Amino acid sequence: MNIVPQETSLVIAGAWNPAILTPPWVMSHAMEGQDPNAQMVQAFFPAGLNGAFEMPRFAMPGFQYSARMDALILLPGATSQESCALVEGVARSALRPLSHTPIGGLGFNFEFRDGAPRAEWLAAFANSQLDLVDASEGLDVTRTTMATSFSDGASQVNVQRYAEGHELVVKFNFHHQAHDTRSALEVLGERGQGRFWGHFLTASRILSRLYPEGDAADD
Repeated sequence: MNIVPQETSLVIAGAWNPAILTPPWVMSHAMEGQDPNAQMVQAFFPAGLNGAFEMPRFAMPGFQYSARMDALILLPGATSQESCALVEGVARSALRPLSHTPIGGLGFNFEFRDGAPRAEWLAAFANSQLDLVDASEGLDVTRTTMATSFSDGASQVNVQRYAEGHELVVKFNFHHQAHDTRSALEVLGERGQGRFWGHFLTASRILSRLYPEGDAADD
């Protein structure tokens, strides 16, 4: 299973004001006072459904972010401990001066894909749909999804797996409850707890047990 870097993110749900979270503001408040004029910032304007434009995404040194009215989304520049720590630090520095922002929770997200999964890995998907296939009167199944939620004590872990064609996709969401900036900062840790990277290691460990690498067992 391979990580999909562009789907690795820290999402802070809340009532945000995108007009405040401009690149100059983020650079000066969330990046230890760096001169915004001395750094290169790229802006991307992704198209949504029916050609409608979504909120812009800004690429800054070491990370990217997008500020929506309902969420602040931060993406590390690489799937590494250093990049994840950088994003957590930016999040903490952005939250402190916006102490009155209503917060709805934090989510750490990861996506893994395998374009050539073993047959035994896909068997669980086929078996879970046998009754539905029998009841569908010959319709072809194009995608099968399995979703599971559990708790690791500090967060709710939501795992979504789906098989589509010959590809296996696994998505992880580690959700932490938070109702204001103070509780959000507790999740992130004032001095940095490495929670982002820790969740990545947890997701990787689960995957290595579910879908071990190496040669398939002999029949």
